[in-house]
Amino acid sequence: MHLLFLEIKRILSSRSSQIAIGAAVLFSILLAYVPITFVYYYSPEEQKFVSGFQAIKDEQAMRSDLEGAITQEDIINAITKYQAVLSKYGVDSRYKLPNEGSYEIEDIKPILHMIEEAYGSEDGLAANILDLSTNELPDFYESCSTHLANNMVLEQKDHPAAQSAAVTSYSKVSIPFSYYYGISSSAIEYEGLLIALILFCCTIVCAPVFSSEYQTGSDNILRCTKYGRKELAITKILSAVIISSTVFLICFAVWFGLALTFWGTKGLYTSVQILFTVIGLIDGNAMHFIFLLAACSLIMLISSICLTLFISSKVSSNMVSLAIAFLISIMPLMLTWFIPSNIACIAKALFPSGGIGLNNGFLYDLIDFHFLNIGNIAIWTPYLIVGVACLEIPLWIFMTIRSYKTHISEKAAS
Repeated sequence: MHLLFLEIKRILSSRSSQIAIGAAVLFSILLAYVPITFVYYYSPEEQKFVSGFQAIKDEQAMRSDLEGAITQEDIINAITKYQAVLSKYGVDSRYKLPNEGSYEIEDIKPILHMIEEAYGSEDGLAANILDLSTNELPDFYESCSTHLANNMVLEQKDHPAAQSAAVTSYSKVSIPFSYYYGISSSAIEYEGLLIALILFCCTIVCAPVFSSEYQTGSDNILRCTKYGRKELAITKILSAVIISSTVFLICFAVWFGLALTFWGTKGLYTSVQILFTVIGLIDGNAMHFIFLLAACSLIMLISSICLTLFISSKVSSNMVSLAIAFLISIMPLMLTWFIPSNIACIAKALFPSGGIGLNNGFLYDLIDFHFLNIGNIAIWTPYLIVGVACLEIPLWIFMTIRSYKTHISEKAAS
């Protein structure tokens, strides 16, 4: 235990580690605040748009009547109001409304995309709300199920197992959906970006764990001691994992705490389907989604750090170790540049950081419908990505220990 403490202290005493950890905390604060600046609200009293915290306060007051379970009556009332307002201003789209008209439908905006999606055509095109008849309107939640089935035929035409798996998962989604004003989908997307930045910062911390001693040749002395081989390797791995996990948890706590401060807590109870897509396969609300994303990302972070440690145990240069680790971390993103997205979403699962990225992040896997199809077996990519990451953790730990035990530095060889 004392050796573990000393190793953690050694890693944290590095200037680069201190800067990287400080940057990660700073990113947590910054990325919690940035989504606030995207909120705009037209104030009829001031006859201008307000933004930031004032816009959040005004929007919350405007949409308070919509909060709670979304019923068929809410859907019909929203369609009726939408059609009346667009008719009043003589436009065929809400994007053509003047500021005053946009203000009049501000309270129903959170469910307009739901209506367009649920009542869309079989070929995936969104419905035009102006064409919907409230007198003959099908049940909203039945339409959502129908839309999912149609979408899976389009997405997985030749794979009935994937279609069946998606329909089965969606049947477990709680209805009716619930809406409460609060944290937005864009704010949650910034959580995914934060996780990627934390990974990069932790990579800076962990890349020199073994290679720094190779550079100085001190590993040759340590390897001659009683606990200088397997035991020391395990201690170094454990130290790096503890530091990285702690940094992740601190940064997530900072981001989440600030997000709740800025947005309030009620929005955590909004259904995932309202935030992203009405046919999302995840059953739960925003809070469940946020913590699920964090928990799965922590697993992928640990797996990535274990791979970084293996690289560090094979390379005698800090810069080379860091460069290779960075390259492998962004490889899942680079795959989308060179191969079709439907193939890249499967191939990226081979990498520990397969769900950590920007437009290829785990968040988008959770709201998408990509499956690995093997005969009559269909594996949803989020299960695949996390499962592979779990399997790779012990693999890279074993490989790192073995590499460190058998390493012969150039100085020793000469």
